[in-house]
Amino acid sequence: DEPLLDESESAAAAEKADVVATISIHEALKNTAEEVNALILPPVENFLRQWFYRQGIWIAKYPGSTLLLTLLFISLSLLGLFRFEVETEPEKLWVPNGSISKHQKDYFDSAFGKFYRIE
Repeated sequence: DEPLLDESESAAAAEKADVVATISIHEALKNTAEEVNALILPPVENFLRQWFYRQGIWIAKYPGSTLLLTLLFISLSLLGLFRFEVETEPEKLWVPNGSISKHQKDYFDSAFGKFYRIE
């Protein structure tokens, strides 16, 4: 029985495997980025690519801060619901204040009473 690889070939293969295993993720991403930059991306696409890459790195590093900032933003946005009012008068929805039709409608309502057409 002869071995499939002699000792020199197996040592070279093991050394090559060690080199491949020692390449870090950042080095691989750097190599990928260099290949992409070789394509000369449009400036906006390049900016967005870098922005989202950095954003993803920050979110991965600080997940607690990300959740806290997200909840803070949502809470601040929901404060507007305290000022929410439902408008039920169609004139206020569709007729701008100060318009001629608004003045005419106010005169009509004061002279004859409110009138809503119901069909």
